[in-house]
Amino acid sequence: MLEVSLVAGLTSFLVLMVSSTWTAFGRSMSDAIIRSKVAQEANLALAALQGDLGGYLPEQEAGGLEVGKFAGRLIVSDEQLLLFFDGAPTNDTADWVAPDRIIRYHVVSDELMRTDDGTGASTLLAHHVSQIQVTDVGGGAEIALTLTFRDIERQYLITSRDP
Repeated sequence: MLEVSLVAGLTSFLVLMVSSTWTAFGRSMSDAIIRSKVAQEANLALAALQGDLGGYLPEQEAGGLEVGKFAGRLIVSDEQLLLFFDGAPTNDTADWVAPDRIIRYHVVSDELMRTDDGTGASTLLAHHVSQIQVTDVGGGAEIALTLTFRDIERQYLITSRDP
């Protein structure tokens, strides 16, 4: 009876050690997956912003480079960014009316959206974006994106200059 109790105690101790070690390995792997998911979403948001802040509309056809040229920016609140692109006929000023194009960046239900106010088309850029903060820095803007997924929160700061 003593031997059976001793073997049962040692076995339960061994199972406890193995399970705690296995859990520690699994936890770090799940944290790495969550971190890479957050980084992937941040890269998607950055790629979209980079296209619009580059001076021309990304979908602009080759040729008439004056149409679709960046002409201004407006920070509606610290959570919304409007970019203005010149339409035909071009005048290099921010008129904020058609046929000029206004691109709006904003967060809706933890998703970063890019909305073309002229066409009404909205594009989902990134998930898990809990906040966008836009600050005017004189001749440019600082855009802070906060991404939150499960218990991981990261903030990415993008600084742009007006072309």
